[in-house]
Amino acid sequence: MVINVIILVILQTEYKIMRIFKNLILLIVSPKVGWDEVCKSNISTNRLLHGMFLPLLLVLVVATFVPMFYDTTKEFSMLLIEAILNFGAFFFAYFVTVYILDILYPELVTTEAGENRMCDFVMYNLMFLMLLKITMYVLPIEFVPLYFLMLYLPFIVYRGETYLGVKPAKAVAFMLISSAMMLAIPFLIPPLFSLLIK
Repeated sequence: MVINVIILVILQTEYKIMRIFKNLILLIVSPKVGWDEVCKSNISTNRLLHGMFLPLLLVLVVATFVPMFYDTTKEFSMLLIEAILNFGAFFFAYFVTVYILDILYPELVTTEAGENRMCDFVMYNLMFLMLLKITMYVLPIEFVPLYFLMLYLPFIVYRGETYLGVKPAKAVAFMLISSAMMLAIPFLIPPLFSLLIK
């Protein structure tokens, strides 16, 4: 009986994680459909954080060390610092972006459901950026189009404004502010700190 319950819990957990992954892929392929699916999926913020955001962040940390295998100039100590900076930058980006958007757009977070939607919104967008960064580390060559894919983030954000309930009059400002924070923090902080350390 206990084993059946454990198996059921594991299967439900795997199902929810696969739904999160499906939502993320849909957001990349078709942001409007993706946000609609995120709205329907009814996955808790806690599940999203622990089921996909943090594990993906750990995959990013591990991926940071992959260049050591194809580039002999990369030293373990420098990649360790880079991995810590990547982890800190994305973690910091999540909390700072949510905090600043809560202050700038208090009408979006008047209820607990609104706060959860804001957190989910930021996590999904940052997970897209994490996937890009993981791909950059894993590829043995510098693939320039990946940098241009970062510019796809504002479009994902723009399509997510209906998910959050952003008023049309504030839509452009919201898109620019949130996109700028989510792009700047994880992609500018690590190189700046790396320059200071060297």
